[in-house]
Amino acid sequence: MGRHWLAVLRVLLRSLKRAQKASPQLAELGQLHVAMHQTYTSAEPQNLSIITDFVDQKRGSIQSMVLVFDLQSRLNCCTADSCSKYVASVLGTWIGDSLLSQGTDGINIDRRPIFRIENDSYSRGIQPEVTMVAQPNISSDGKCLHLSIVIRKERQSGTSITSAELYTLFSMAATQASAQPLRNSLEVRMLVVYSRWVQIFTARTTRLYVTSVIQGWNEIADQMEIYQTSWFNFTDISCQQQILLFALEWIDLQSHSLTNPRAPLKEMDPSVQNSKNLKRKYDAVEERSHKRRKGGNVGDRVNEAYILT
Repeated sequence: MGRHWLAVLRVLLRSLKRAQKASPQLAELGQLHVAMHQTYTSAEPQNLSIITDFVDQKRGSIQSMVLVFDLQSRLNCCTADSCSKYVASVLGTWIGDSLLSQGTDGINIDRRPIFRIENDSYSRGIQPEVTMVAQPNISSDGKCLHLSIVIRKERQSGTSITSAELYTLFSMAATQASAQPLRNSLEVRMLVVYSRWVQIFTARTTRLYVTSVIQGWNEIADQMEIYQTSWFNFTDISCQQQILLFALEWIDLQSHSLTNPRAPLKEMDPSVQNSKNLKRKYDAVEERSHKRRKGGNVGDRVNEAYILT
């Protein structure tokens, strides 16, 4: 009987119920035509000077953030999950600010969306902290940045990727394939946060791969290649630079525009705050970076991606 890989997929979908902590084995990834690669090199340096200047502008909030982490650690009042949410919030703010400064056609930001595979009867899907989609400008070779920030619930030594994180990457790839029907190559990024540590995953695949999984072909066509970095300490300035370089390496950043945002911001849910309100929320995070950010009321929304059967 064909489609032997479907049994593996169903096991992974069921594993999402276990608090999203389960991890696929290498053999299971192989049956799904997923290849993992460890990235030991630094990010492409073309944006280094611009990112360095950007991080320098945040130096005051960085120092406050480090002091907060150190104080909370000494008082033993900061859980890994609360630190993760704080780092994810600040990181999302910085990436949003960087994207706003570039000449894109618009930025869609969806907070706490639900990614659920079409016809998935084995799980309730997963919920990243935030998803950003930046439409390309004319000079960007048609590339579309699709990025999600995910919080890992516990430290898992030796784990390359969890089932929930793999689910996230495939969801984004399938959504990108639907949004850009003329593109064959797909590329999405995911930033995984645990406490003050951040790891970047970049998934590259093809429309044929996504289609073969969605339609349940007897054999999966092509493959998905996932590149993962080492863990970066977000309280370290040099690590912050590397995180932003990896997250934004698809863009040729313009040095004059980082402090002069021009691109329109679009919330996927029209009932959410308009772009000015969201930008003020961004600024408020930087101004109050020494305080623990309260959960944002940005309007949770079910945003079902177009994904596999």
